[in-house]
Order: sequence, then structure tokens, then C-alpha cells
Amino acid sequence: MSYFAQKKNRIIAIAEEKALEYSEMGYTVTDKNGDVICEATVTSVQDAKKKIEELNKELKEAKEYGENADAKIAQLKEENAELKEQLKNAKKSRGKTTATATADAE
Repeated sequence: MSYFAQKKNRIIAIAEEKALEYSEMGYTVTDKNGDVICEATVTSVQDAKKKIEELNKELKEAKEYGENADAKIAQLKEENAELKEQLKNAKKSRGKTTATATADAE
């Protein structure tokens, strides 16, 4: 099954797997019955500039996250080691309590 991509007065037949790609280029994609499959994501220069700003913001956030990742990993490893130690101590004290209770029962 093929789709149709329309932008202004231009209509072209496209493969199904190209629907999203054409939608991102400003085409409205429909099937043979005229049902809209994908709306045009960019319809004007202003929309394109807005999309670019959003993507730049996401890129900046991703860079900041990446820069802080090493510190976060170190913090989580330290926290993990502390929790393992607490668990180990809890198991030891639980074992002692069980041994004492067994000795008292005899």
C-alpha cells in the first residue's frame, strides 16, 4: 500500500515507510482513501525555527546530563556500598539473634 504526500499544490506517491520522513519535511501524508496518516510537522519557517529551538534546548539538557553523569555514578556506587554494608550488618545481627534464641530455647 502506498501513501500520498501533499505540500501546497504538490501531491506525490510515497512508500509507507517514508511517511514520517515526508511529514517532517512539511508534507501532509494521506492514504488512498484520503485519511490523514501524518500531519505536516513543519508548515512554515517560524515553525521550523521553533522546532530548532526545542531541539537545541534538549541537546543542552543532554549535554548537562552527560557532564554530570560521572559524578552521579560515583555517588550511586558509594550509596550502594553503604547499603550493602548495612545489609551485611543486619544479616549478622539477625543471625546472632536467631542463635541466641535457639540457645535460650534449649
